Amino acid sequence: MTQFPFVCSRRCAVAYRGKKKWQTRVLDVIHQLKPIINFRRLHLGGGNAVRLDPAVLPEWVTVVDNKAGMLGGLKLWRTPETAKTGAA
Repeated sequence: MTQFPFVCSRRCAVAYRGKKKWQTRVLDVIHQLKPIINFRRLHLGGGNAVRLDPAVLPEWVTVVDNKAGMLGGLKLWRTPETAKTGAA
C-alpha cells in the first residue's frame, strides 16, 4: 500500500485521520522523497497544502498556490526550441 490515500485524499486523510496525523504523514513523505529525488528546495502546492502548519515544515519547503506550481512545471519542461516560440 502506498502513502497516497493517507496524504492526498482529503476525505480519507484530513477528515478521517485528523489534521495532526495527516500533517505528520505529509512530513514523513516529504522526508522520504528528499534522498530519492535529491532536491534542494521543495515548492509544495495543491488543494490541502494551505492546511499545513508552516511552523512544522522544514526551512527548505515552501507552500505555493496551484498557479505557481503549474507555471513552475511548464518552465521545468521548457526546451530551447519552445522558449523561442513562447510555447510550453
